[in-house]
Amino acid sequence: MSFRKGPAMARDVTLRQLEYLVAVADLGTLAAAAHATHVSTTGLAAALNELEGTVGTPLTVRRRAKGVQLTPAGRVAVERARELLTRAERLVEAVDHEVGHMRGALRVGCFTTLTPWVFPQLLDHFARRHPDVELDVGEDSSPRLVAQLRAGRRDVVVLFASHLDGHKEFTSWEPETLDREGLVVRRLHEARPRVLLPRSHRLAGRESVRLGELDGEPGILLDVDPVRKILTGVLERAGLMGNIAWSTPNANVVRNVVGRGLAWSILVGLGAGMRSPEGNELVALHIEDELPANGVVAVTLAGMAPGPKVLEALNVLTHREVLH
Repeated sequence: MSFRKGPAMARDVTLRQLEYLVAVADLGTLAAAAHATHVSTTGLAAALNELEGTVGTPLTVRRRAKGVQLTPAGRVAVERARELLTRAERLVEAVDHEVGHMRGALRVGCFTTLTPWVFPQLLDHFARRHPDVELDVGEDSSPRLVAQLRAGRRDVVVLFASHLDGHKEFTSWEPETLDREGLVVRRLHEARPRVLLPRSHRLAGRESVRLGELDGEPGILLDVDPVRKILTGVLERAGLMGNIAWSTPNANVVRNVVGRGLAWSILVGLGAGMRSPEGNELVALHIEDELPANGVVAVTLAGMAPGPKVLEALNVLTHREVLH
């Protein structure tokens, strides 16, 4: 029997080196990457030097004034490094699952107006049942969330179906769909826009409203991509686009302005009753106008089965109403 020595690359490249490389790619400077990975800047730089020596080519260009930039080889290495780090994490998760234990980071991305519903549900579940899971929930616009998912910075993202390119009627979706962009889309719940009004509004006692009934009153629009584009189409069809007096990317600003009785708005992700951050009571009325079906979806990357933590999160969000 004979033994052959393997290539140096297989022997010398470490997961820690790959973690540092990915951190540098994501954060842009050695100092920021070192802080995020809990190592000294000197130690991180040395690890990158060792990695570049092993692969035999520069992966980064480091300039003090301009931070760190990836070389063409570095961009390829980062893409592969993300895959290897994810697979290593899946290995640990599989072993933990086998012995009935769940731990480590769960990185969830959430569209802005859904966060107040998604985050508390996940936090409550994992804090009680799996306290060793570190829940990291970040909110952003849907295009940015999908980009973060593709870059390996999120394990799953929760957003509205209408925010995905080429989406079709939500009600015709299968429970799990592989779209043409290489994303796995899981249907959670149907959701429709609602009109947001202050409790003092003349229509606040109703359960539903036609958009035309708001004509002549100022409105405020959530200016977050792609919500503005979608709601603009709804408002134009109702002849209300000229009523929009203000727009803001902050959903809490929308709620406060409405709560003060200064405007109405349209949002998705609202309960039947709620208060603005300033404490003013709001009401959310169903819209009688015909609107395209929409819904809340969870998105993961195709090509790799979700780990136990992601599956647990999907189970929580599927069996509990995200929108009340």
